[in-house]
Amino acid sequence: MCPVLVCMKTERSRTRNLLHKMDFNCRLLDVMHKRWFIIAGFVVAFAAAASAQEGRSEVALQGIGLFTGSWSGTSILGSAMSGTASNSDGALLSYQYNFFRWLAAEANYSFVSNTEHFVTGAGSFGGTVTQQRFMAGIVLKAPAIGRLTPYALADGGILTFNPTVADFFTDHTPVRQSRGVVAYGGGARFRLTKRFSLVAECRGVRYVAPDFSLQSITAGVLLHSLQPSAGIAVRF
Repeated sequence: MCPVLVCMKTERSRTRNLLHKMDFNCRLLDVMHKRWFIIAGFVVAFAAAASAQEGRSEVALQGIGLFTGSWSGTSILGSAMSGTASNSDGALLSYQYNFFRWLAAEANYSFVSNTEHFVTGAGSFGGTVTQQRFMAGIVLKAPAIGRLTPYALADGGILTFNPTVADFFTDHTPVRQSRGVVAYGGGARFRLTKRFSLVAECRGVRYVAPDFSLQSITAGVLLHSLQPSAGIAVRF
């Protein structure tokens, strides 16, 4: 075969291979570009969603006071009994998720410690009792007045009483006890910055008086405690 024809065939073959490689590379780049566009689209969508959700969550830490007073009733043994609870202070940690400007869901935990004293026909006794409350509910917000946002709230949950056994000089050992509890009230938040606010609240708390499984003070009395609180909230 003529050397010139061989050279021409070889050159054409190289050209076809080169064009094939260029076409493959172009298709590969096209696929890569599409993938990058898809990834970039997801990133943008995620960022937009995150931006839309930004600022819906709030965490607040407050100092609280708990005021209960005294109560009386007839125990299941048929004898009169009475109880008093000292005023106390503690802490309240809460989380809010804002669905709308006017509606939020809330979960909170509070802790206080007070002294409870009981009088029965057989004598008197009492001691230190720690209380832990786990609650969840809703918050209804009024339109803001400048930087001030008033609101009403309603919660329900569990209240746990844990007596210091060494303090209770009784024939039977008092035991830890849990009660259902509801709370209602209102408050206001004063915006300091975009993220930080001052908080002030007052709750009415309803529950059945603890008896620690001691029959002499088991009377099923419904109590009402007042719980004012104040602190700071962070929005994120």
